[in-house]
Amino acid sequence: MAFTRAVQTAVMVPAMDGAVDAALREPAVLGELLVEAVRAHGSSTASGEALEVQLPAGTPERLEVTLLARTREVARAGVRVRLDGGVEGGFVLRDGRTQLDFSPAAFREVLLGFLAPRVRDRLRRAEGTDR
Repeated sequence: MAFTRAVQTAVMVPAMDGAVDAALREPAVLGELLVEAVRAHGSSTASGEALEVQLPAGTPERLEVTLLARTREVARAGVRVRLDGGVEGGFVLRDGRTQLDFSPAAFREVLLGFLAPRVRDRLRRAEGTDR
């Protein structure tokens, strides 16, 4: 069990952090995720409140223009983009009721929750401690 935790801490977390951070820094990847997240949010809520998109400082302005143009049809009350939204990577969506976190740390937690049991099972089999 200690070896499994060591692998998770020393290998899985840094690998995931690096991969997710690199992907979220790619304007094309970030843009596509943003558009799909805003569309999904807009089509699943009846809220009349504006959706705020928080992005890291230094995000290219063309990403904001693309986001607003591609999500106009689902953002009923409008989309407000904050480029100084206090996030260091990824993005956060917020309306009056909910906040959805798409930061590297949030992606890591989801991926660890998905991958850790499978890796743990494989490591246990390799250690001969399969239970």
